[in-house]
Parts: sequence; C-alpha cells; structure tokens
Amino acid sequence: MTTMDGEQVEIDVLMVPVIAELWRLGYATLRSCQDGGEATLAGTTAAEPDQIERLALLNAGRAWVTVRQDAAPALLAL
Repeated sequence: MTTMDGEQVEIDVLMVPVIAELWRLGYATLRSCQDGGEATLAGTTAAEPDQIERLALLNAGRAWVTVRQDAAPALLAL
C-alpha cells in the first residue's frame, strides 16, 4: 500500500481495509498486525524467549493497529 506520505509499505492482507479507512479518515498508522500470535511465533515482537509460547497463545487471532498517542482519543470517540 501507499501511505498518505507516498511511501510504499507492506500491510497484512486482512488489515488492508482497516488501514485504508483509517488513512481515509486522516489517521496516520504506525504499526499493525492481523494475528499477534503469528507475529510472536515469527519473532517479530520484543517477547522474551521464555515467554514466546505463552504470549503467542494469548495473542492468537488478535489484530491490532497503533496510531499516534495524540490521535487515540479522537479515534476512540468514533
């Protein structure tokens, strides 16, 4: 996908509609993930090695998006 600033970025396929709508509304996104459990198992998180399995199970199937802290209150009010 192409960001609001014209930068090419990779977005998880299931997150594309969510990210596209956030961008359309003017929210800049910092990070996103369509499955936190998969990300944990892939080693793309800061999880400690002895916590990876537990955290992967905890976050399996959970999607998330990070926006700037100052944008969060307005986004939550939608």
